[in-house]
Amino acid sequence: MKSLAPLILVLAAALFAAGGLLADRSAPDPGPGVRYVDLQRCLDSYAVAQEELVQMGVFADGRKAEFEKRRTALLARKEDLRTMDPGSEAFVNEGYRIQSAETQLQSDVQFAQQRLQLRESDLLVRTWLAVQRAAAQVGAREGFGAVVVVPKDMDSALLQQPNAALEALQNRNLLWANPSYDVSELVIEVLNRG
Repeated sequence: MKSLAPLILVLAAALFAAGGLLADRSAPDPGPGVRYVDLQRCLDSYAVAQEELVQMGVFADGRKAEFEKRRTALLARKEDLRTMDPGSEAFVNEGYRIQSAETQLQSDVQFAQQRLQLRESDLLVRTWLAVQRAAAQVGAREGFGAVVVVPKDMDSALLQQPNAALEALQNRNLLWANPSYDVSELVIEVLNRG
């Protein structure tokens, strides 16, 4: 009986080892896997980008205040013009100066808007590249097969425009992503470390 116990233990160990080998062969290889980032969350949490957005807001607010002051002054000049004799040379000259100032104001507003849009586009491109580099670092460090961008939720207003909604849907390659595969926080950590 005593000689049978070691044999049973050896057989059990062999069966256990064989079972482990067979289980490994039959189980699907999980592989490195694909993870995703929420780009908007990365943009919202990227300190460098947020600081630049604050600076752009200060610039925009300053220009808006300046433009509003100029508009108010032009309205006052138009009111003064009403008190002048429409047949006088002074009336014609002042009317021309007001019209020129209005045209210049519109041009300055458009220029400021274009400048701000260019700064925003430049920031978005630089931020996108920073997120891409950070995602590459995280992916390489963690051994992921890929890191993709999950699409943001569709704006409900877009659903009221069938053609625009269809185009937006057709451009979506990712239909669903398991929230446990979201590595946005890891990417944000790398982004903010600089």
